[in-house]
Amino acid sequence: MYLFSDARSFTDCINGSTHASREGIIILLPETITKQQNTILTGLLFTGLTLLLLATPVLSREDSTSLQSSQAALGIDGEALTYIDNIEYNTPQRAGETFFGSSASARFFYRPVPQMLFEAGVYGLRRFGDTQFLSLAMPFIRAQFTSEIMMFTMGSLSTFDAHLLPNLLYRQEYRFDPGLEEGMQLDMYGRHVNWELWAAWDSLDLQNQREHFTAGSATSISFSDFSFPLYLTADHTGGMLYTSEVPVQEHFGGASGVEFNIPVHAGVRAVFGQVLFAGSDYRIRTGNGETGQGDGIFAKVGISPGGFDCSLQLFRGHDLEMPLGDPIFESNIPYYALEISRSYTINNHLQALGGWRFETPDVTTLSEWINWPCYRFWLALRGEFMKGF
Repeated sequence: MYLFSDARSFTDCINGSTHASREGIIILLPETITKQQNTILTGLLFTGLTLLLLATPVLSREDSTSLQSSQAALGIDGEALTYIDNIEYNTPQRAGETFFGSSASARFFYRPVPQMLFEAGVYGLRRFGDTQFLSLAMPFIRAQFTSEIMMFTMGSLSTFDAHLLPNLLYRQEYRFDPGLEEGMQLDMYGRHVNWELWAAWDSLDLQNQREHFTAGSATSISFSDFSFPLYLTADHTGGMLYTSEVPVQEHFGGASGVEFNIPVHAGVRAVFGQVLFAGSDYRIRTGNGETGQGDGIFAKVGISPGGFDCSLQLFRGHDLEMPLGDPIFESNIPYYALEISRSYTINNHLQALGGWRFETPDVTTLSEWINWPCYRFWLALRGEFMKGF
């Protein structure tokens, strides 16, 4: 009856997580549609949209004002992403994994007035090595309203920017895999204050799946070279219809502190840093009503020579369990990391990002880390297009 489920549940099973996770059925299809039929339909839709794209002129998103200036506009837009995110070690919190694949989205858009946008199309994710034609296929349906100070989106939401949340609150691999959520998002823009609020529905409360939705908020108040962020996330799992099988549980996390980015010269673009004080809370509303709290502090300082960001990171926590954050921060042993990364905009259509992080998960001495080096690297190439006709 269902074709695709979230592969992240595999990690949660390995780790033995007892709290809310992002696992859940992604697409439900009628029993009359087989896997082979769905593969063929998805491939035909991708092929048709691709051929149509080749027949129209390209516009960058920055040049799309020509489309917005008319009372109504019709066209196609989309994006493609290839990525690898490798975690080269196992810890009690999580398994060492390699996320390697590509995703693409193609959709028609209709802009009746400059402030409104409607999109409909398809999103596909291919995890390299999968026996399926597509590892994940989802319809892409979105309505968007924009103004000078805000943007409100309903439907499909991209996670490439991690909802502006750090790895402490939003796992890095979620940006690529699955790369798409379904829900609502509100972005507010101001001279000193920026705010993003979102909610995503992963699954409904049905006989073969449990209700599951997530939400988050990222607020930043900026003054000159300093900003004061407030990050919040929440995760709800389980509905009242099937509490005997899966308990209703809620999980909350948050962090706040100060960030700075001070421009300098002599070959170094900037000196940057971050200090976050974090806390988490979970409760199981059925059964024995288990609850738990945790806290931690995260600090980062670095420089930006030659376009690269080089930073030293430190985390110390006590029973911290962020609902969507990297499980590495659940350890009560101090965590150190050295990270080198870069994000590069090639042109109006192409963006590249990558990095390498040397980490010390559950390592108590320097000699342990030298004998058992732990590292993570990632690389992603992303292209966007918009074509009007």
